[in-house]
Amino acid sequence: MTISSLARSLAVMALSALLVGCAGTTWSQVQTAPGYQAPKQTKVVIMVQANGEGLADAVAELKASLASELSSKGITATFVQAPDGTPMTEVTVAEWDPGSRGLRWLGFGGGEGHILVLVKSPTAAGQPGYSGTARGYVKAGWFGGSSLNSASEAGIAIADAIATGKAE
Repeated sequence: MTISSLARSLAVMALSALLVGCAGTTWSQVQTAPGYQAPKQTKVVIMVQANGEGLADAVAELKASLASELSSKGITATFVQAPDGTPMTEVTVAEWDPGSRGLRWLGFGGGEGHILVLVKSPTAAGQPGYSGTARGYVKAGWFGGSSLNSASEAGIAIADAIATGKAE
C-alpha cells in the first residue's frame, strides 16, 4: 500500500466519521396509553410557539417528512389550520435554533441546530394515546449539513412513534 492510497483511505474514513451521526432525534417525557393502536387516519394541526430565522422552512420540512412517513406506514394525514374539537394529532414547534452551518462544517461539536416538538396523538378510537417531546438535531454533514435536517428527522421520528406507539 502506497502512502497516497493510505492517506486517501484515512481521508475517506475521517469524512465518513464526520457524516455518521450527523442528524437524529431524541425523545423525552414519552407516554403511551396501554393497548395503544395507531390510527388509520388522523387530522394533524401544527402549531408554532417558537420563532427564528428559517422557521417557516423548518415547519414546511417537518410537515413534509411527517406526511410522507405517515403515508408510508398506511396512515392518512389531513393537515388542518386550527383545532376543531375533534380528536387530532397536535404537533407544537416549541423551539427552533438553526445553529451555525459554518461551525458545524468546522467540526469540534459546535453549531448544532435543533427543533423541539411537543406531540399528542389519539389512538385509533380517538382517546389520548401517545405523547412526548421530540428533539430533532443536526450536528454535522456535507458542508455543515442543513439545519432543515433536524426538522426532517423530527418528522420521521414522530410518524414512527404515532405508527408504533414507541419512541425510537
